[in-house]
Amino acid sequence: MDLSDLYRSSHGRVSERVARLAPAQLAATVPGTPLWSVAELVAHVTGVASDALHSRLVAAGTPEWTAAQVAQRAGRPIAEVLNEWRECAAKLDPVGEPGVVRDLLIHEADLSGALGVDDAPPAAAVAWVLDFALGDLGRRIDEAGLAGLRITVDGEERIVGQTAPGRTLVAPSWELFRSLAGRRSLAQVRRYAWKGDPDPYLAVWNRHGQLSGDGIIEGPRLAH
Repeated sequence: MDLSDLYRSSHGRVSERVARLAPAQLAATVPGTPLWSVAELVAHVTGVASDALHSRLVAAGTPEWTAAQVAQRAGRPIAEVLNEWRECAAKLDPVGEPGVVRDLLIHEADLSGALGVDDAPPAAAVAWVLDFALGDLGRRIDEAGLAGLRITVDGEERIVGQTAPGRTLVAPSWELFRSLAGRRSLAQVRRYAWKGDPDPYLAVWNRHGQLSGDGIIEGPRLAH
């Protein structure tokens, strides 16, 4: 999968959609990132592109880093922010920064959820992010000393981790994509089709730390 194509295709889809939004839609809260409005989400992905282009990634992923991206663009017209993003995206080489591609595709799905649409990102992009996320999960499973995890994703069996599987799970690719990005609660992930006690795996489920909460972070979409 060509990372440049993945990034620029997502950039095009998101930019085109955002450029058509009314002020009330730009001010809407994003369920997947409830501290941000749609406009603030766009400020973040623009800031990521700018920071990656100018090698400002030392603090990448920290709350301070993302807050600065949003604050620096607060109050600016959305057309101006989109123009900054377009200029950065045209110069950015995503091949050396796969995390930037992953971040954008996750936020593209966040945007779709905020707008109540069910069309993005494409299945091939979801599959790439899922490969990325399952590799991360495997490393966390190994570091925690857990047995491997057998996951059946859309009918395809995969072993996550370096040791023989100690648990099994069946889940759609979309659900794994969203939950591994932190867009599902502990209760939601526990309701997946597990065989065996899932709790040791839930403790390392996503890169943000242990899952928490019993409510719904974002409604499930069982097919994609």
